[in-house]
Amino acid sequence: MELTPTKHARDRITQRGVTGRVLSAVLRHFDREIEVGGGCRALRMSHQAVASLNSQEPASRSVRGLQNLAIVEHCSTGNIVTVFWDHGQSRARRYRIMR
Repeated sequence: MELTPTKHARDRITQRGVTGRVLSAVLRHFDREIEVGGGCRALRMSHQAVASLNSQEPASRSVRGLQNLAIVEHCSTGNIVTVFWDHGQSRARRYRIMR
């Protein structure tokens, strides 16, 4: 299913400097799904998935930091609701898998 960004998501993609290549890479290779409520889930890449991708494309600068990008998708509509760079702040905690 093709995920379509909402206007809000398109605004956030632009504001946060997320390139189409980075967005596509996370959508193709994500290995973490976290239910975040409201019928939404956050899609993320683990450090292991990024390392694996980096071994396939070592020269690609866009691979760096992919594990910090969270894409919030509405499960029933298939829309991307928002995207953000998670740098460990407590307000983004609900989008992480807690151990």
